[in-house]
Amino acid sequence: MRLLKWTAKQLKSGRRDTIPADLAAVLDHFEVQQDHWLETVEQYESLFGHAVGRADSLASVAERMELQHLKGIAACRTAFT
Repeated sequence: MRLLKWTAKQLKSGRRDTIPADLAAVLDHFEVQQDHWLETVEQYESLFGHAVGRADSLASVAERMELQHLKGIAACRTAFT
């Protein structure tokens, strides 16, 4: 919850402060690139389509949906490890 509140505050203020260490640990746990977190959240709707996550996970989702690819795979490669 603290990560979401911190993110909202950053986006609302237009600032891009360094992510506090305790929140950085949360992003690390979920394999999210800290350098791209705010951009990923801010541009969520334009970057992603049906699913969000690691690129290999999206490939699996696309296969299950019988699609060639899903919008956002390039963004996922940038945002997630």
